Amino acid sequence: MGKNSQYEKPFGMGFFSALYAAERVIVSSRNKRIAFDTADALSRQAIPIESIGMSETGTGIILFGLKLTEKEVHKAVHRYAKGFPIAIEFQCRAVQRPDACGPQFLQLECGQFWRNPEYKGRVINLYLQGLPVGYLNASPSTAVSIAHVLHLDSSKFNARLPDRECLIDQHDVEKQILTEVAAYFRSHYETEIEGLRTHQAQSNWLHEHADALHRWGLLDLANTIDVIPCTFVAEIDEPYDAPNGDSYTREAFYSSNTDIPFIDRSAVESGSVTLCDNLPNYLDQHLWANAAWAHKHGWLALSQTLATDHWAQKRCINVEALEISIGYSEIASGYYSGSYLSGKVVLCERYSLTCEDKHLEINDLSLAIGNDSHDAIFIIPSNGNCYQAATMAASFTDEWGIAEDDDRDHEVAELENYVRSIDGTSSADTLKALIAGTTWATASNLSQSAILVLTHTQQGQYPALNKEIVTVDATTLLKAVKGVIEGLQGADDDLRAIAEPLIKHPSLLQSAA
Repeated sequence: MGKNSQYEKPFGMGFFSALYAAERVIVSSRNKRIAFDTADALSRQAIPIESIGMSETGTGIILFGLKLTEKEVHKAVHRYAKGFPIAIEFQCRAVQRPDACGPQFLQLECGQFWRNPEYKGRVINLYLQGLPVGYLNASPSTAVSIAHVLHLDSSKFNARLPDRECLIDQHDVEKQILTEVAAYFRSHYETEIEGLRTHQAQSNWLHEHADALHRWGLLDLANTIDVIPCTFVAEIDEPYDAPNGDSYTREAFYSSNTDIPFIDRSAVESGSVTLCDNLPNYLDQHLWANAAWAHKHGWLALSQTLATDHWAQKRCINVEALEISIGYSEIASGYYSGSYLSGKVVLCERYSLTCEDKHLEINDLSLAIGNDSHDAIFIIPSNGNCYQAATMAASFTDEWGIAEDDDRDHEVAELENYVRSIDGTSSADTLKALIAGTTWATASNLSQSAILVLTHTQQGQYPALNKEIVTVDATTLLKAVKGVIEGLQGADDDLRAIAEPLIKHPSLLQSAA
């Protein structure tokens, strides 16, 4: 008893909780018993000791008039029993103790540790004398039900009086524990890495443990592996909708590269594979031009954190640091002003990117350059599109970071209409685009001259309705419609229904003038 007392450092106050939790208590041990009202005990009334005439194993405590509900008791029992060393029953049923010490635990200097093989995170549930005393690497909001487990050595660590729900000198203790646990993980991972015989096995292992290496400060272990998984890189793509439609992440310039199983060190060091990082995730000076340069050269974006001295990092190109100049011959230009975007729109056949002594011509990727979505330059080459430029310049999200896809589509349509108004597109073609689209917007080059003409042709026994866009002035149109109606002599009610309003109300034609 004396040895246990010295090891466990009891407070001698645990039983006092019963005095506040119930109205009456009976305690029996061996052949003795005490029974008392808690009010009498708290007022320091004498409590007689009774002989019960029989010997019992262990100690029994019975509480009457319990002030807690059954639900509250159930919750408390299951919480405190999780790592308890003694079997516990509640309502005649065994209580699960998933964190209790067992043969799977390893002895560390700070206590007995279990690395949960189903958990890849860094959270550790802490226990002292079988009772929970908090967790490491988590807050109450981020704590997890499945984690690693550490039962602290009672001779080295003390809990706070009287509830024992946290440790004394918690901050210093946590640093000590983390140092010891990280050392264990280092040794464990080093052994696993030594057993990896193929590049594919190395790649699979690194993919699985990458987050754990980062969390435990063990990124240097990846330096000894001569491959990186394909999940560590991403192809640099044209802007497109991010997964689940959330553009808030602005990761839309990257897409997962699944064509290769892994990246070999020799491929990187020979230059057959070029890695890069620090690509743009928002409108920032000329960085989209830098991203276009990387995209056109087929570089792969290194998306996973690695140690600064990792062999891949040593060969990785900082896209942000590239000094790239942009050149183009302007075909048309103007100032666009929308809800999300505004700035100068430049139309060109192609534009050029120059970096050091290398030169690149691009005609199929639009650019948004500048440092503000409302003061940008939108460069749109012959085979580029407005969607590319718009999604480079703005994230199209609300104040909570939720993607506003309808707003994005409307803004792109508005920008497209503006481009048509300055690029020489005919009014008929503009109307065709508007009719084909889902978003109608004002187009400045649409006047009285554009009209949809419907004509009937006979295909077999059934008449067919053809659509054709023509461009005419109001006077010519009026004459043409009169002639059609006079020629039909009422035979075509469908065409008459379209044309007669224009005859009866010529102002419909003139109103657009």
